[in-house]
Amino acid sequence: MTSRESGLLLNLPLTVVANILGHLDTFEELRHAVLSNRIFHNALRENFHTTASKIITRHIPELTMPYALCLLETTHTVPEGETAVSRILQQLARRVGSQSETRSAVHTLSLPEYHFLERTYKAVHDLTALFKDKTIPRLTKCLGIQRSNKITTREQLHVERAFFRYQIMCTLFCRKEGSLALADQSDSQFFNEFSPWVNEQLICVYIFLERSVAEAFEDLAAHDVEWGELPVDWDEDADQSPPIQEMLTNGLPFLRAVAGSKSYEERITVMRLEDCVGIASDRWPSALRYLAVNQDGDDDELLGCYDELTPRQEALHLAERYPLFEKGRDSSDLGPSITWLEAHWGQSLLTSVFNTDDWNLWLCGYVMWDFDDASMLYLRDKCDELRLQPRDQYRPRDAWEGKDIERSERQRTDIYFAGGRGYWPQYGPDFSKIRGLDVEKQGELTKKWRLQGILDA
Repeated sequence: MTSRESGLLLNLPLTVVANILGHLDTFEELRHAVLSNRIFHNALRENFHTTASKIITRHIPELTMPYALCLLETTHTVPEGETAVSRILQQLARRVGSQSETRSAVHTLSLPEYHFLERTYKAVHDLTALFKDKTIPRLTKCLGIQRSNKITTREQLHVERAFFRYQIMCTLFCRKEGSLALADQSDSQFFNEFSPWVNEQLICVYIFLERSVAEAFEDLAAHDVEWGELPVDWDEDADQSPPIQEMLTNGLPFLRAVAGSKSYEERITVMRLEDCVGIASDRWPSALRYLAVNQDGDDDELLGCYDELTPRQEALHLAERYPLFEKGRDSSDLGPSITWLEAHWGQSLLTSVFNTDDWNLWLCGYVMWDFDDASMLYLRDKCDELRLQPRDQYRPRDAWEGKDIERSERQRTDIYFAGGRGYWPQYGPDFSKIRGLDVEKQGELTKKWRLQGILDA
């Protein structure tokens, strides 16, 4: 900054300077500005919350902010029974229904809390883009629905809210002590206060995250030298795999990095075995999904049983059961509610959430999107047809036979103890991505494997 520019700033009130700072893009830019000139430092000191709240509210959409604040508060809360979770949900409901209360909460945070919101929302924003790119093409392929890859503001809210709710669930319950079988009502309350279609949205992002983590995990378990030497067990399904389930609780920035990684080289820098933390199996995210099943549902109550009601009217009628988050709301969730109702028409309310028959629907993120009238016309039949299709559950593990896994683990163990590290292909030998072994050592290992009968060629 020139002396002339600095002089001009000196003539401005600190509130005006603070307002200028509020137009910076990130808190990192704010830090650099404050360190560059005492005028900026003084302006921020006198108007910290005004400046910081301007920056963060420009990043996080107004309708998403209550869920971001809720996640922040769960990091400060150790839930003790029903009371703590009830308080958190009541506070969330007030903010969902009151923009002024949300703004007031944003205006009282500390700098580390603003940093947390900025970092976490960046992860959610990126995950939303990755989720969209994975699921929308499936809508066309599986349901025959043609639509733009660009999502609306309402659809963005649906996806972002689901990611925040997923992490809130993990923070509140995955590290909580005590068996899920003996859990108090607070665990199920987290789901029961929300409508079935909003809980289905959470299931959709869980499936997306589980597949992303499993794909990266199995890539490393199948090819990394250090992982093969242990060896890492990768034979279990993702929802029964301790390391996969434990990594799913490591926070949204971690999950964003994993979901965005596409190659071995990217994944090995993101995912480490140290990222696996001990969690009781009945506290895994895969176990918590069962709490999403509507506990108040009546087996005999069938969706679509009100002949005098249109799907829109019945969806509004059902929303009355979930007053904390549905009553008095705008129409942002009307599209997903009708989609969910059409997809489960004639089924019982009890089986309308986390029904494994809906696996292929989850992969489409079916309750996230707003469909036009033409698409809705055939949606019911299309969903019924999709349930009859085989589940899309391909895993890298499916391409390996047991003898191939054993051979690879033995070879990677030898490479490890010879000082080598890096990527080992399924069929070899191919030392092109192995570090730390000279040509002579590579030849010795090849000869050894040939004598042992564990060499492909």
